[in-house]
Amino acid sequence: MLALLLSALTVDYEIITASGTDAGPAVIYKTVLPNASIEIATPPAYGYEAKVDNGARALRAFGPLGGNPCGVLSTTSKTAEAHACRWAVNAGPYDTKTHQCPSVFISNGIVQGNGSWAVQFGVTGNGSWVIGTIDATTAKELDVRESVPGFGWLVRNGVNVAGTGDAVAPRTTIGTTADGMLLILEVDGCEPNYCAYKHLGRTLHEMADLLISRGALHAINLDGGGSSTTVENGTTINRPTSSDNWAVKQERGVTTIACVV
Repeated sequence: MLALLLSALTVDYEIITASGTDAGPAVIYKTVLPNASIEIATPPAYGYEAKVDNGARALRAFGPLGGNPCGVLSTTSKTAEAHACRWAVNAGPYDTKTHQCPSVFISNGIVQGNGSWAVQFGVTGNGSWVIGTIDATTAKELDVRESVPGFGWLVRNGVNVAGTGDAVAPRTTIGTTADGMLLILEVDGCEPNYCAYKHLGRTLHEMADLLISRGALHAINLDGGGSSTTVENGTTINRPTSSDNWAVKQERGVTTIACVV
């Protein structure tokens, strides 16, 4: 499921000090969550979680291979392999016709993309996570070094703020725990209009509840649906559903990714 973000929102964000120090490498704690969907499917659907200690030094935001910085699509696995990502997921939404990034992202301290400022998750130069809606002035003041855009808040201050009434779908999310660990959580599924299963995946409200159960303090919703992809050390470990057919494992080209190096 793809969408175009059309306008910037009021600056409204949270800051939390990231766990760990700059002295050592990031440590990734991987968890596979069984039965990530309410309805059991064949093959089964899972959730894939990475909690990253000392993650502030390792988070990167990358545009697609061959993009300048957007306008073309590249699969998460190809972009992740090119940048030697230890863990990576798809990130921001994009325009399905032009493949442009409707929301800016920040890579190596440089604002990229030709869209608006939407809800972002990023890291500052002093090793703090920033999550929420920022603008160019705020990004400069905070020295935001890397950030990926999303659709909106799922969890804020440990509370489910996702609302209700949304559709079931695969979901990709990013956030932080109360102790400052990076939390990346993706769940598999397929959208019910095209899927043989009526409830394979999570609603946003269900996803927020799952994030809270996994220790999330803050989290935002990234692009989901057929774009949802998790890559570990160059291998796509989840079951992407670009075709919206659960029986077919097919990775979709996207614009931006969140990468742990």
